[in-house]
Amino acid sequence: MSRPSSTSRALQLPEILHAIALLIPLFEHGSLSRPSSYSYSPFSCFERYYVYTLRHLLPCTLVSRLWNSCFTPHLYHYYIENYEVPLLIPNTRRIKSFQKNHRHSRRYRVFNPDRRGYFSDVRSPETEFLPRELVGLSLYTISESTAKLLLYNQGPQLRQLVWSGNRFGCKMEKIYEDALTNLPCLEQLELNEWHVTNELIYRMLQNCSRTLRELKLKAIAGFDEKLFNGDIDAFGSLDNCSVTKVPGSRSWTLPRLKSLKLVLDDMQSQASVLLPQVCPSLESIRIKVKSKGHPVQQLIAALHEHCPNLHTIHYQRDLKMRDHRNSPGSEINASLFKDSFASPMLRYASMGLTGNLDQSMADALLFHSTTLVALELQGCSDSLSLGRRLARLGPSIERVATLLSRCHNLKELRVTGFPFKIQSMECLLANPWVCQGLEILAIVGYQPSMEAFPILDEVFMEEPFQLELERKRIHQQSHLECRWHEFCNDGQGWFLKPELNDHSFFEACIDSDWKRRLFQHMYMASGVKKAKYVRLNWTDFYATEQRAPHIQTEASKAENLNAWLGVFGQLLASVEGMFRIR
Repeated sequence: MSRPSSTSRALQLPEILHAIALLIPLFEHGSLSRPSSYSYSPFSCFERYYVYTLRHLLPCTLVSRLWNSCFTPHLYHYYIENYEVPLLIPNTRRIKSFQKNHRHSRRYRVFNPDRRGYFSDVRSPETEFLPRELVGLSLYTISESTAKLLLYNQGPQLRQLVWSGNRFGCKMEKIYEDALTNLPCLEQLELNEWHVTNELIYRMLQNCSRTLRELKLKAIAGFDEKLFNGDIDAFGSLDNCSVTKVPGSRSWTLPRLKSLKLVLDDMQSQASVLLPQVCPSLESIRIKVKSKGHPVQQLIAALHEHCPNLHTIHYQRDLKMRDHRNSPGSEINASLFKDSFASPMLRYASMGLTGNLDQSMADALLFHSTTLVALELQGCSDSLSLGRRLARLGPSIERVATLLSRCHNLKELRVTGFPFKIQSMECLLANPWVCQGLEILAIVGYQPSMEAFPILDEVFMEEPFQLELERKRIHQQSHLECRWHEFCNDGQGWFLKPELNDHSFFEACIDSDWKRRLFQHMYMASGVKKAKYVRLNWTDFYATEQRAPHIQTEASKAENLNAWLGVFGQLLASVEGMFRIR
């Protein structure tokens, strides 16, 4: 009998099989056609519709008992999504396929609104064959049939839960409250639009405190600061809770919670800003402000005192908060990024700004100049005219240049939504950058100059077809060819995608002199030699040809195909060897 090869022995290791299972695709593009009455939208789910399939993973469970035990758990996921868009009602064929495979498949996407966009209990697999032993359950709308999924799947196997109510903040029924307090192994929890009590949220979080890693609260009302003051009696009758009180300490914590997401809107309880007090291991917090009145200073104090491991802050304002009269002052925003830390610890920061990057915000970021790794600055349009905005945003790009010249460990910088003029961006080239490890740079939204092509000012006033003809004529006269090394004279070589059309390549060549000088400043003056990707308005530049997406010659396609065929042949040979051994 032949001895098994090293490849076959590797395929008998459970950790190798689990790694292979994670790479097997479970979704394919669906063939759902768009109704003729449906208007096209770039955000339409018809263009990104995926269908769950078992044809790749299910055969792996039939190879051997070991393979069955390793691959079957990866089928036990269940995910429900409801979108309020007109979609086709599930047909009989789909129900039959689910009835045939529902004992194995536990991950299944569901779309069940009717054509008018209103949710209703239509005849779907979920109403007739309620699955059990689910690992993940996401319900964005609650109906009588879908709510029963929580009752059937409560227990230690459920790891992810999205539980949504309605925009009026309804109260839960007692049977669902008991189910929420019976999830001891929950790792990710998202609650949307519910009215809860101190007792309920305490029981729910305390029950899964040993495993909970991510928590998101949106429009959750009903609880108050008594939940965090350490007084157990304030929660009501908690005779069944076994809580050990230590004098001088808090009664409960979430020791493994790493990520906290809060949506501060009109319905959200103001006591939610005190949640960091019970999260000693918190590393990331995401805050979205949708209304004024929330005590942000209490949130800052809680982060400073109780979250020593915090290193990521995402701060975003809603559209209606972009009016300066309703949004918090820049001093409070700067305090969030500076005073939440006892020492420089911030590594990843993302902030949405209603105005320019003022000095207080810049100083807050420079406080973390030795630790900051990734930074995203998002601008927004407001009621001011474009001319006043351009005048007010003048110093912002200068402070961005200061960040580049003082943040040594910066690897990613994204600046979007600020209408800088191309002339004001010369300050980026004034001083060398100290972030020699910079890998990603994106500046989107600036105002390009059209001095190189003055005829376009007149062309843009013509009809669209005349603009297209004139653009092609200018393109031919300028001898703009789609070459790989169009921006290569900086010594590094920046690549464009070869399938760019004439218009996209024409946009890439606008202000090409400034772009070349920017690349030269990065590579030669600043020593930034690890950059992988640069985005300037509409154009993506890649440092190497291999990093540019969708760049494959016929030879490379054949090489990749032969490589995949070789791996697949080795896999089949090893499987046959395993059967021969038996």
